Amino acid sequence: MNKEKLIFIPNTDITIEMLHVKGGSFLMGSDNGYYEEKPVHKVILDDFWIGKYPITQAQWHAVVTQATAQGLPHNLNPAPASFQSPQNPIEQVSWLDCMTWIDLLQNVIAVKNEHLDLNTNVHLRLNLPTEAQWEYAARGGIHQSPFQYAGADNLQEVGWYADNSNNTTHAVGLLKPNELGIYDMSGNLLEWCLDKWNELIYEYTPANFQNPVLLDDYITDSNAVVSSIENYIKTRGNNRCVMRGVVGLRLLTTVVFHFVMLLLLMIWTTAMVLGYLEMFLCKLCSLD
Repeated sequence: MNKEKLIFIPNTDITIEMLHVKGGSFLMGSDNGYYEEKPVHKVILDDFWIGKYPITQAQWHAVVTQATAQGLPHNLNPAPASFQSPQNPIEQVSWLDCMTWIDLLQNVIAVKNEHLDLNTNVHLRLNLPTEAQWEYAARGGIHQSPFQYAGADNLQEVGWYADNSNNTTHAVGLLKPNELGIYDMSGNLLEWCLDKWNELIYEYTPANFQNPVLLDDYITDSNAVVSSIENYIKTRGNNRCVMRGVVGLRLLTTVVFHFVMLLLLMIWTTAMVLGYLEMFLCKLCSLD
C-alpha cells in the first residue's frame, strides 16, 4: 500500500491527502503524441509526495479564509470556480493564483506529524509538480503502467470528459485511481505544472537529466529552485500564465530534514570546541 500523509488546514476539519511517489527513471513524452511531446527522453526523479486528488473548492476556500483571518496579504477570490460545489476541483485560477495559494498554505498549515510516517524533524516544502513529476505520477511511478490513460485503457473508468461529464466538473475521487492510488489524472480538468511552457523544450532536454524543470529559458534541477515561492514568483515576473479557465492544480511536497542543519551545527560546534581546547593546551605548555 502506498504511503499517505495528511496536511491539516488549521481551525477547520479539512485536510489535503498526499501520496508518496518513489523516485526512479522513465521515458518522458510520446512518439505517438503531439509534436511538443517529442522526442521521448529519459528523466530521473527523486522521491516526492503528490496530491491524491486535485485541490478542491473547499480546500481552496479554507486556505484563503484562514490566510485572511491571519492578516496575510493576498488578492485571491475564495470561490472563483464556475461549477460551484465544495468537493469539485477548484478552477478559474491562473498559474499565479495557484502559486500565491500555495504560498498562503505554506504559512497557515499545521502538520500533525503522527500522520507523516516520518520522524518529527521535517519541514514540508510545497509547490506545483513539475511536468516530469506529474507525468511520472500519472504513469504509475516505478510501475510505469502500459495503459493509455492514468489507470485504464478505457477513459470512462478513470476520467470525466466530453462524453460522460455533462459539460461540468465532478467531485474528485469518484472514478478509478491509477496504480499509485491517485485520482482524476485523466479528465475532469486541466492542471497547472511548475514549468514554463515551451513547445520545443523536449528537443533541448539533456538525456538522463535529474528533476528537470523549465524556468524562464533554461532547464534546471527542481530541487535547486529557490525554496520561497514568493521569491520565485518575483523572479518570474507577472507575465506567467495569467490565463484562467477550467484549469486547477494538484499539490506537491518534498521533505527537507532538519537533521541536515543539526549536523552542520554539530560540525561547527565541534570545530569551535577543538579550537578552544587547542588554545587551552597551548597556554598550559607556555606555563611549563
